[in-house]
Amino acid sequence: VLTKYQYLEKRERAFITRVTEGTLEHMTEIDYILDCFSKVKVKKMKPLIRAILRSAVYQIKYMDSIPDHAVCSESVKLAVKKGFSGLRGYVNGVLRSVVKGIDEVEYPSDPIKRLSVRYSCPEWIIRLWKETYDLSLIETMLKDFQTEKPTTIRRCRSRITMEQLKKRLEEEHVLVENHPYLKDALLISKYDYLESLETFREGLFVVQDISSMLVGELAHVQAGAQVIDLCAAPGGKSTKLAAKLKGTGLLVANDVSEERVKALIYNLELAGVRNAVVTNEPPDRLWPNFSEYFDKILIDAPCSGEGMFRKDAEAVKSWGKFKTELCMKLQQEILEAAHRLIKPGGRLLYSTCTFDPREDEEMIRSFMSRHPEYFLVPLVKPGGVEDGLNGMREAARLWPHKLNGEGHFAALLEKQSSEYEVRSEDSRVSKTQSYQICREAPAEFAAFWKKNLYGEIPEGFYYTAGSALYYLPCLPPVLDGIKAPKIGLRLGDLNYGKFKPYQQFATSYGEFFRRKISFPWQDEALKRYLRGETLTGIEAEDGWSAICVGRHVIGMGILSGGTLKNLYPKGWRRML
Repeated sequence: VLTKYQYLEKRERAFITRVTEGTLEHMTEIDYILDCFSKVKVKKMKPLIRAILRSAVYQIKYMDSIPDHAVCSESVKLAVKKGFSGLRGYVNGVLRSVVKGIDEVEYPSDPIKRLSVRYSCPEWIIRLWKETYDLSLIETMLKDFQTEKPTTIRRCRSRITMEQLKKRLEEEHVLVENHPYLKDALLISKYDYLESLETFREGLFVVQDISSMLVGELAHVQAGAQVIDLCAAPGGKSTKLAAKLKGTGLLVANDVSEERVKALIYNLELAGVRNAVVTNEPPDRLWPNFSEYFDKILIDAPCSGEGMFRKDAEAVKSWGKFKTELCMKLQQEILEAAHRLIKPGGRLLYSTCTFDPREDEEMIRSFMSRHPEYFLVPLVKPGGVEDGLNGMREAARLWPHKLNGEGHFAALLEKQSSEYEVRSEDSRVSKTQSYQICREAPAEFAAFWKKNLYGEIPEGFYYTAGSALYYLPCLPPVLDGIKAPKIGLRLGDLNYGKFKPYQQFATSYGEFFRRKISFPWQDEALKRYLRGETLTGIEAEDGWSAICVGRHVIGMGILSGGTLKNLYPKGWRRML
């Protein structure tokens, strides 16, 4: 909703955002305060009056920069403007009473009710946590949920160096800090909004929580491996895994949601990932095609989401006993599916963003009791990361109040190979014979490459689907019977004896283009290109050209007589 107000000045947008998000975050406490001063209880107020009073109380309690008399006056004006002139006296009276007595408000004496009101967290969640944690730790976590933290981002390693990214962000007047132990992570603040940053629109970084990044690191993926991310959307961890593979091996990114898969594909294409297959199936549907195939499996399991309470108010609203039980059932099913997919000697990283031991340590113990061939691999734990609970020292607990991130749990399991026969590489390749795949690039593609790009034509496997040409450096098994909306890198289309490249070809191989047209990041011509407009007056050699910001390739176009035909995809264009 807040994106509708991007036309306002930065200061006005910041005010609207803070009041809206702050009011929602402190709703229980605000309602408690209003009930202390209003004869009409919050639940019985007219909806619009209730909304006005709630936002006003938030400003009075938490925004010292706004004078109390101004809050009261503007709230009365808003009530009148919205057709409630008859209640102007009521609004004014309640808010003036709040101003006079807010510092003397007595919170409930019961410790659980006090925490519930003070930190706007449902009582039943606190009672559940109390079964595992003491109240002092619970209060520390709840207090941290309401603490504003910088945005954490991860650079796209294949596109820009850390020094270049920091310089670009600072040129955009962003406050940038290094992360103490994650090499590709930065903490940013003091920016307007993400979409206003050229570096964000160019795909030079992705927004990803520190805890999520660290989980990706714990998987210890190495080049050449066969890896699957079983619950991949929207793609933050998958792009991290792809960076570790360095264009080698195979990355399968799976998600059960058809809608979320669209975002997953977009993010993989934006990152220029060449070796990914995207599948859209429940994990248990994958094993006939990928039985004991993968070296590494990442399970970022669906969970009750308690670790996300600071970041997402909806996570609090949607949390419940039945959701936890449903998630536990799904987690068990996903682990059983992963057991069929992991090769002997392979490793499986299981993670959640919940504090509930039933979904974490107990889930892992239950799985290992059914499959004694697995053992826990001790995880390296940097600052802010602690051992798992109840004696599971090999696992990791990421506490939100001890690092700039959300709450996470992670455990790394290895499948012993002594009782199992490891499948030969030949047996896997033989399964691919139903594909019409060739090792040589089609003549049309080879001709385009030699004319427009430097270097050797990529070695690997090429195949066509209709007119579309795809490439993979490593063969997957046969995908018959599986929904796979993306198989490898879509290079482009073959039509009428010619090859026409696709956007992902530019993001993946743009550095090899013979002709490049570069714009400064603040150039108006660049903004016009990102809007999809045709550019004129370009002084460069005619032909297919990579479009760059500095040395970073963001797309391509065809230059003829100074006019650039814009090939930036419609779905990627931005209103700048």
